[in-house]
Amino acid sequence: MIRKSSVFFALILFFSFGAALLYASDGYTASLNTPVSITGPDGVCKKVTNASATGLSEYIPTASAAEWQSFVAHPPVGVTLAGCAFTWTDRTAAGSRGWSSIASSADGTKLVAVALSNAVSNTDYIYTSSNSGATWIARTAAGSRYWDSVASSADGTKLAAVAADGFIYTSSDSGATWTSRVLPGAYDSWGTITSSSDGNKLVVSGGNYYGRYIYTSTNAGASWTQRASAGFHQWTSIASSADGTKLVAQGYDNVAPYGNYLYTSSNSGATWTNRTPVGFTAGWSSLPSGPFLASSADGTKLAVTSGSAPLYTSTDSGATWTARTVSGTVSLSSIAISADGTKLVGAPFNAGYIYTSNDFGATWTQQTAAGSRSWSSVTSSADGTKLGAAAGTPNVGDIWTGVQQ
Repeated sequence: MIRKSSVFFALILFFSFGAALLYASDGYTASLNTPVSITGPDGVCKKVTNASATGLSEYIPTASAAEWQSFVAHPPVGVTLAGCAFTWTDRTAAGSRGWSSIASSADGTKLVAVALSNAVSNTDYIYTSSNSGATWIARTAAGSRYWDSVASSADGTKLAAVAADGFIYTSSDSGATWTSRVLPGAYDSWGTITSSSDGNKLVVSGGNYYGRYIYTSTNAGASWTQRASAGFHQWTSIASSADGTKLVAQGYDNVAPYGNYLYTSSNSGATWTNRTPVGFTAGWSSLPSGPFLASSADGTKLAVTSGSAPLYTSTDSGATWTARTVSGTVSLSSIAISADGTKLVGAPFNAGYIYTSNDFGATWTQQTAAGSRSWSSVTSSADGTKLGAAAGTPNVGDIWTGVQQ
C-alpha cells in the first residue's frame, strides 16, 4: 500500500495502521517481511524485503538519485534487494495473426495493433483493446489490408495506421470509426507512422524499392506537407517527441550510393540533419515493421536498433551516439521507451526473447516468460511498467503483455 503525504503524516499512518509501505516526500518506510517494489529517481526498480532481526521498519531514501543509489549499493543488514520482475500474459483473445505493429496509450490500458496476414488470408484488420489486452475488438471499418504500422495518442483516442498498399487511416474515437487520408503526390507502400501525444501531429513515410519522402500533418491527418530536406530514401521508422517538434527518422537506399541513415528534426520536420553514426549498418530491408526507433517525451533521449548488433542510444537528440550491447550477439529489431527515457524494451525478430533495461540500455534483463518468438513490434506505457509485444511476422503469432510487479 502506498500513501502520499509529508514525512510527519506518513509516520502517523505507519504507527496507526502498520502499512506495508508508506510514502513521504523524501522516501519510503517499509515494514517487516513484506516485499515491496520501489522505483527510484533514476528509474531503477527494486523489490525490497525487510527481514531485519530488529523487527523494526526500514527507511528507504528516494529524495535524490544519489541517495537511492547509495541505498541500493549498501542496503542495511537484513534488507535484501532484487530486480522488479515482469509478469507476462499471452493475450489469446486477440488471435494468432501476422502482427506487424502495436501501440499503447500512456497509461497502458488502451492498445491498438495491426496485422498484415492471418492463417487464411494475406491481409487482416486493425484491432483495439481498452483493458490492457484482456479483450479485443476487430475494427473492420478501415478494411482488411496489409497493415504495416500504427500509432496512438497518449489518451488512446486518436489512432493512425498505414498499409503497404498506400492507405492511411485515422480515428478520433479509439478505433470505433475511421477516415481514409489521401496525401498529395504520394503513392503506394507506406511503412511507418508516428504521433505526438495529443494525436494532432503525425509523421509518415515508407517507400517502394527506390524510396520516398517524409510527410507531416498538424491536424490529425486532414492535410499533409511533403518534407524533402531529409531526402528520398526507403524510410523504415520514425519517432516523435511528445509535442511533435523533435523527430528522428531512419532509412536506407536500395540503389547507389546505397547506405543507411539517421536524420533528426527539431522543428516538426521543416528541416532535417543527418545524424548517422560512423560505421552504422542495418539490416532493415529484411525486418518487419518495428518500431526501430524510440524517443523520450522531450526528444532528447533516443534509441535505435539496426537489425544487427549493437543498439545505439543518444542523450542529446542524436548529436552523439553510444553503442550498446544487449546480450552477446543479440540483435533487437524493435524498441520502445518510457517517457523519461530511462526504461527500454526491445525484442529480436529471429526467434529470441524480449529484453528490458532500467538504465537506458547500459544493462539488460532477458524476459523468458513470454518465450522465444519472432517478435515484430513492442510498445510501452509512459512509466515503463506496462509493456506490449506482438509476434507473428511473417507467420502467425500472439500478442503478449507484461506488467512490472
